[in-house]
Amino acid sequence: MVVTNAGPLMALAKVGKLDLLWRLHGQVVLPAAVQEEVVTQGLARRAPDAPIIRAAIQRGHLAVREVRDAELPADISGLSLQAGEKQTLYLALREQASLVLLDDQSARDAAEGRGLRVKGTLGVLRDACRDGLLTLPEVQQAIGVVIARSDIWIAESLCLRVLSELESASADQA
Repeated sequence: MVVTNAGPLMALAKVGKLDLLWRLHGQVVLPAAVQEEVVTQGLARRAPDAPIIRAAIQRGHLAVREVRDAELPADISGLSLQAGEKQTLYLALREQASLVLLDDQSARDAAEGRGLRVKGTLGVLRDACRDGLLTLPEVQQAIGVVIARSDIWIAESLCLRVLSELESASADQA
């Protein structure tokens, strides 16, 4: 099972690649706080990704799990993270997730410090390319959109590094 936070959901939906989550990983779950953030609040502010994510939940591609803040252990509730990030960490630990998807560096550090395997939006795109779900030009286009959009907060330098790694791997295979 894979547990995801808001960032990868929103970014992948905005670049038209949300389906990669279940195509790569099968069961993908998110805590209720993340659904509240990306769908309920997203629809209220007319975010372009919100209806896409809502539809994926309605079709059963993404599953929402309830997490009560009272369940959170002190070592997670005391972190300087958003509610969705805290619930994502806890849910990944509770469900013994094989992978947790987080883009925020502080949340990634907290997850890795608890022994969780972590990837983000760019890791999903990289895996899709390596698994043949996307071609290198498709990944280049998607990462170009990530760089160009002001509402996706992934550093351009990181995007360019991932592109360079994929291009080098592609050249090595040729």
